[in-house]
Amino acid sequence: MQLVASVSRVVVSAKGWPICALTLVGLDAEFDEPHLPELKRHLRGAMSALQDALTGFSSSPQEDPA
Repeated sequence: MQLVASVSRVVVSAKGWPICALTLVGLDAEFDEPHLPELKRHLRGAMSALQDALTGFSSSPQEDPA
């Protein structure tokens, strides 16, 4: 059993180059199936806001394939 889990998103420049990454880290129980879609949605929103603040380039968040 894992005690810690994480999910990450990359912030990219207008040219698509990685600038940094945002990572949510927490207890494994907080990353269960009922909560994971909401956590990913908030992470995508934070990634878009940071990307816009750093570059002035905002990408529309895409759904994760998994």
